[in-house]
Amino acid sequence: MHQALPNVNQADTQHFEASLAALAMLIRPGNLERTREALSLEIAHPRHKSLYRALLELPSDTRAPLEALDPNTAIRLTEATAAQTELPVTVSTAIDWLREAWANAEGAKALQSGDLARAAEAYQKIQAATVPGERSNPWDQARELFPRQNVPWEHLPPRLTESLQQLARSCATSASPLPGAVFCCLSSVVGRYASVSPKMSWTEPLIFWVADIRRSGQGKTPAARKLAELITKRWQTEETERYQQEMAHHNSLPKKERQGLPEPEPPHSYYLTQLTIEGVRDQLVGHPTGGIVAIQDEISAMITGQNEYKTKGGSDREAWLSLFDGHPARVARAGQVPITITGGRVQVYGGIQPEIFRKSFGGNAGTYIHDGTLYRFLLTFDRDEFHELTAEAWAEEHQAAWERILTRARDWVMQREEPLAMLLNEQAQGRFLEWANGIKAAMPDLPEALRGYIPKAVAYSLRLAGALHLLRRFSEGQEPMGVLSLEDIEAGIAFSEFYLGQSVDAMRLITSDSNHTPRRDYTETDILLGQVLESLRPEVDSGRLAIGHIHQRFNEACGPQQRVKSPHAMGGWLRSLGLTIPHGLHDANGKRRVRCVVWDSALEKIVSDVSKVSKSTNGEGSEMETLSNQSLHCLHNEQRMETMETLETQSLQPAGPVNQGLGDNGDNADNFSGVEI
Repeated sequence: MHQALPNVNQADTQHFEASLAALAMLIRPGNLERTREALSLEIAHPRHKSLYRALLELPSDTRAPLEALDPNTAIRLTEATAAQTELPVTVSTAIDWLREAWANAEGAKALQSGDLARAAEAYQKIQAATVPGERSNPWDQARELFPRQNVPWEHLPPRLTESLQQLARSCATSASPLPGAVFCCLSSVVGRYASVSPKMSWTEPLIFWVADIRRSGQGKTPAARKLAELITKRWQTEETERYQQEMAHHNSLPKKERQGLPEPEPPHSYYLTQLTIEGVRDQLVGHPTGGIVAIQDEISAMITGQNEYKTKGGSDREAWLSLFDGHPARVARAGQVPITITGGRVQVYGGIQPEIFRKSFGGNAGTYIHDGTLYRFLLTFDRDEFHELTAEAWAEEHQAAWERILTRARDWVMQREEPLAMLLNEQAQGRFLEWANGIKAAMPDLPEALRGYIPKAVAYSLRLAGALHLLRRFSEGQEPMGVLSLEDIEAGIAFSEFYLGQSVDAMRLITSDSNHTPRRDYTETDILLGQVLESLRPEVDSGRLAIGHIHQRFNEACGPQQRVKSPHAMGGWLRSLGLTIPHGLHDANGKRRVRCVVWDSALEKIVSDVSKVSKSTNGEGSEMETLSNQSLHCLHNEQRMETMETLETQSLQPAGPVNQGLGDNGDNADNFSGVEI
């Protein structure tokens, strides 16, 4: 296609070729709008995905000429770019070239006429100002390769998704960490009876370590503990009672009759509260599956527990790393019999505050980074957010959807004689290898502290695919299959990429910015609010909008299950988005002396951001655009409810009473003052 580039190393050349290939593919007619197919099936290399997303963000009048190019012209375009460039084409420079080329009439005319050499002059101007070997900020590269994205709920069973999101609402917390708790609980039930093998001699056990990074008061562990209650309360209680009854019967036998009879089997443990090697060993002796789960209020206890014996010349770090990999662990204590653990499948889930996360995992000269402990965690890192406290509960029907899965998993294990090693079919294996090689090729561009996540993300994609397959099959009342499909591996990859996006923020917190806060992940209701605000732009009154006015318009636009109870709750939501709500009272939108939100750069950014999300979110763009273009312009028309039907059926909230929420603390005083909002 082109000659080797001078003064460019092999990795740069590969990235150059990747970008050119992406350009040639992406600017085919009509391809720019095939978001879901392109991102999930056609584009394996992370650079291609970033380029694709960037192209989607181009204005429609800029994209139109690109879509008009036929494939042959597109290929010639990339060849001409290669021929006239001495530096590798990165995603950012490729996009700059496209923007520059179409920014002036001469460039656009040259492209349309096929004079590609002349059209490439604009690109050369950009490259001429680039210092050879100059690299962009590696953290920007990392974010480009692994963008922060919402939980890929579409890969979970629908009833389980509804259950988890309802549980989060009932606890007034984020739902993002809950899939991690699900993976831990399910895998503790199946233990060593399920694993994934992508090829001979490679087996991934279903072992998950998950950490939820949020500040105190954000509700990190109550929802996860609710998910584990079937295991930690009912099953563990039943097992303890079984042992007590059998032991009582055994002791009631005459002494002669008891002689020669084995004592009842001790109760096997379903969960742990203290994460020490001794504790794990004691609970796994004679364990039928090796599966056990630990739900920790503070995951840092796992780190401090590893150092418990350091003053005596030992550390448990190597033992824990072996257990994560599914290998036996052996620890020798001075003057004691060595501790040996085999067949353990220890699942760990816990919350941790950002400051403690930084000190626990980033301290001690970075030991827990260098030895790979941190890279073994699936991380979620959410900023502080307002979640309305309502009267909603995690009702019996919601619990049942989850508990049926766990019960079927336990029944399946009890019936099996041999463990199940799930293989990949040909399509799944090909897709997995393609994706794994793609993200490994991107490692040189990443910050050094982030590179350790890549091999673990590859392994986790297999573990996640296996766990997601079990969830789907058990939710359908069917047994797991011995071969994973392309659909299964796509699900594992989607979740692995979700956690990679979270890890970029977490590692920035540890290594480069102690005050780093992740950007907000916009939900469907956030997007709807942004569209309502945009529709109210003509009604801005002296730079303000009355919160009560926003509340009224939002409730008119949303489905009945999404309504916000009061203007006070709406005020809390707006504050959580970082919008400006002054303490004073103002006249606005026909209301006297009310609380208002200021239409400033912060609000403008929210409107802009949610607009981009609604247009680029996989598979949701057309629905959101329909909402924006139709529903908000007919708020007082009965046809509005029909327009909203799709959004309502996919609502995060189940059918039930309208939210009965507590108000925003900043506005609560108005409840007693008679002040209108």
